[in-house]
Amino acid sequence: MDVETDCVLPESGNLLNQNEIKFDVIGKMAFYPLGTEEYMEHIAAVVQMAEEQKIYKGPSHYASEIEGDVNEVFDYFNKVLEYAEKNLSHYVLQTTLSLNSPSLKGELWNLYKWKLKDVILASIISVLFAFICFAAVHSVSFVVAPIVMPFGFGDIAIEFVFGIFFMSAVLAGYIIQKPGAAVIVGTMTGVVQVLMGSAFAATLLPSAFFQGVGVEIAFLLARYKKFTLPVVLLAAVGPTVTSFILAWYRGLWAYLDPNFVAVRFFIRLCSALIFSGIITKFLADRLAKAGVLKSYPLGAKYAENIDDDS
Repeated sequence: MDVETDCVLPESGNLLNQNEIKFDVIGKMAFYPLGTEEYMEHIAAVVQMAEEQKIYKGPSHYASEIEGDVNEVFDYFNKVLEYAEKNLSHYVLQTTLSLNSPSLKGELWNLYKWKLKDVILASIISVLFAFICFAAVHSVSFVVAPIVMPFGFGDIAIEFVFGIFFMSAVLAGYIIQKPGAAVIVGTMTGVVQVLMGSAFAATLLPSAFFQGVGVEIAFLLARYKKFTLPVVLLAAVGPTVTSFILAWYRGLWAYLDPNFVAVRFFIRLCSALIFSGIITKFLADRLAKAGVLKSYPLGAKYAENIDDDS
């Protein structure tokens, strides 16, 4: 080898240092199917592939904006070329990529712009779960707790339904899949409850905010790109921890029996995993498969099957 190179290409054709190449790129991609009247279907299929690859940023003028790890982007290009070779006789694929673009600085919070549909959905989730949380906390605190108090469960009765209080933040983050969705919706759920006249208004807003932060941290760790069941379960664990830390200092739990506090945390954790983890993901996935969330990232992967069935 008599020239310097960044990538060594052996006889096998596999790049020896492929795994060492790690950086983000941003750019635009345009796909033009030629010689076919069904060109829009092919374009939609290519865009769908970008959404599944988690590199689709949004539409642009006669193009699609893409962003992600360079390996993921070029893996997507390979899939597009394979699709085109299989389904088209002539086509044009045009793309421009930018490295070290100023747009990539602070990418987690700057690249994703909220749209009107996101605001509407966030508002609906906030109001809906405000009513659910309001009913849950008041019914348990003033009806169930006095009944079970003689059996020693009065103080911890609320822990069995505590996972319900995290559901709005997890649901919003899972469906909208944009930074800030969880903490905004979680906080707004608390605001609506205060306006409804909650008996716990004095402590509700800080609690709602820290619960939303706990959910947001989980999606942040996944860089808002992976929304699998483990990530959703982690999003349920996050507010369990943050809410428990807040309650620890606010309720002076350090002076309580450690075994009692541990049991309380375990019950809250199980409640969160069931309500905010498993049930929330199940409900969101059902809505997505039904086509209700077709215009959101979660529903995009089901859109093609829905269109085919129709």
